[in-house]
Amino acid sequence: MSGTIIDLQAGELESAVSAAHVSAAPIVVININDEIERTADLTPRHIDWLSSPARTVIAVASGPLIGNGITLALSCDLFIASPSATFDLAVDQTSQFPAKAAFGRLVERVSRSQVLALTLTGEIGAQRALSLGLIDLIASPEELESVLRTLSSADAGWLAEFKALLNQVEESQLERERISRRVQEAVVRLTSQTEEPQ
Repeated sequence: MSGTIIDLQAGELESAVSAAHVSAAPIVVININDEIERTADLTPRHIDWLSSPARTVIAVASGPLIGNGITLALSCDLFIASPSATFDLAVDQTSQFPAKAAFGRLVERVSRSQVLALTLTGEIGAQRALSLGLIDLIASPEELESVLRTLSSADAGWLAEFKALLNQVEESQLERERISRRVQEAVVRLTSQTEEPQ
């Protein structure tokens, strides 16, 4: 595999954010399996690092993912799962739910009603996750190797520029939503003021 790809376990994210050799790599693969090691909470610093155009970050789910594991994967650019991976969004007193940082992406990928259904029904397999849009691809180790070879052959500058463009589109959509909410709130206020008895 090309030297341009850095392979990490989810538990190594904190040290990776500070490591110059990882930060300089154009492609970072993060292996997530909450059965082997529970994924820690993500901080704004982690989210900034993951979303930076300086690197393309690929989450690879190789086992069960819950709460923080799903949050981490949704914060990456590409979410790939092994055929045996499972995803649990069920909410109870002991489970973690995907953090606010990734909640918008979850709803955007899956839809509001499906997210609600998933919090009530619990664990789903990779095929169901793919059909819902939660993940981008199901890949065996050999297929994953092929995807990574294709990515590593792409021009790093082009990848960075493309990711920056995607980030701008996402920020523009968020800004439009904020403006729309402010307009709706203003209309409600104006309407309620005109309806008040004189």
